[in-house]
Amino acid sequence: MGILRQVAGLKGAHAKWLQYAGIGAGISLAGGLILDIPLAQIAVTMALTAGLVFSGFAMQSVGRQREKAIRQ
Repeated sequence: MGILRQVAGLKGAHAKWLQYAGIGAGISLAGGLILDIPLAQIAVTMALTAGLVFSGFAMQSVGRQREKAIRQ
């Protein structure tokens, strides 16, 4: 039951995370193009950056939900 409550509490927050993940991927793209890195490596860097940013925000939000549940 606890996991279902956590998922319900995070509803809609993923839209915010995806925007930040896209910004991180865009920064990787710009940096890679400026440094003249091959496109295949830029694509991998963009995917890793987006995944890292998204998972970081997800972990932060789950931790925040747990802290709220513990306090109550």
